[in-house]
Amino acid sequence: MPNKSTYPISEDDIRLLMEQMAKMHEEFAKMKQMENRLEDKIVDKIGKKLEKELHATEERIKQENKDYYNFYTGKTYKDLRGATEDEMQMLKDKEENHEIRISALEQKAEYATAA
Repeated sequence: MPNKSTYPISEDDIRLLMEQMAKMHEEFAKMKQMENRLEDKIVDKIGKKLEKELHATEERIKQENKDYYNFYTGKTYKDLRGATEDEMQMLKDKEENHEIRISALEQKAEYATAA
């Protein structure tokens, strides 16, 4: 059997290599933990940003709906108010026409009774 010193690699070298591999494994595990924490932070940050954007969009939609509602209710109110005023004017015109017709009939009746 050859002597340990003639081996291309010694037991100490193997032990040292194993220790270095164990340290590398630990470092990789730490790096993975750091990566996971970083990902969590990024996801949280993106989530918060998306939440803010969603809230802003929701508020904008609410305001647009409110503006739309106010516009059309105001338009409807003006249309109804105009229609009501038109109806009132028609009734006044009819009333005046009735008064003229009644006056004319009264005059005819007076002529008829006088004759």
